[in-house]
Amino acid sequence: MTQREMTLSPVTDLQIRQDLAALHAAVRNFGAFADAGLFAQLEALFAPRVHVDYQSLTGQAPARVEAATLMREWAGVLPGFDLTFHHIDGINIDLHGDSASVAANVCADHFVAGLFWRVRGCYEFTFQHGERRWKIDSLRFLLREEEGTRDVFGLAISAVQDRAA
Repeated sequence: MTQREMTLSPVTDLQIRQDLAALHAAVRNFGAFADAGLFAQLEALFAPRVHVDYQSLTGQAPARVEAATLMREWAGVLPGFDLTFHHIDGINIDLHGDSASVAANVCADHFVAGLFWRVRGCYEFTFQHGERRWKIDSLRFLLREEEGTRDVFGLAISAVQDRAA
C-alpha cells in the first residue's frame, strides 16, 4: 500500500498515518543521528542484524551484519569529520502489513581539515515492525554522483584514532 492509497476506515487510516509518520521519522533520524554521532540512538533504529549494501559506493559485496558491529564501524570514522550533513528528502513509503519499503534521496556532505566530499544517491530501506516500533532490516545505498575527494575518509579515521590514543 502506498502513501496515496489511504482511503480506509478511520481506525485503519489512523494506524496507517501513524506508521507513515514513524517511518518518516526513522528515515530522517537515520541521517540526523549519524551526523550528531548518536550511535546508541542510531543503533536503536536497526534490527539486531541488518543487510547492508553500499556496493555502488565502495565496491564491497552486500552483507548481513550485527547492528552493533555496523555502529562500531561508523563510530570509527564519522566522529573524525569536522562536520557531516545528510540531507534526506523525497521519502517514498510502501507499506505491506508489518513490513515497509522506503526509498529516499540523500545528499551527504563531509568536511574535514579543509577537504570536502559530497555524495548523492538514494537509500532503499526495508523496515520490519517489531514489538513496539519499526526497525531497519535492510539498507542499500545507490550512488548517483559524487564530488570532492574521498581522501576525507583517511583523515577522519586518523582523527578518531588520535582522539582515542
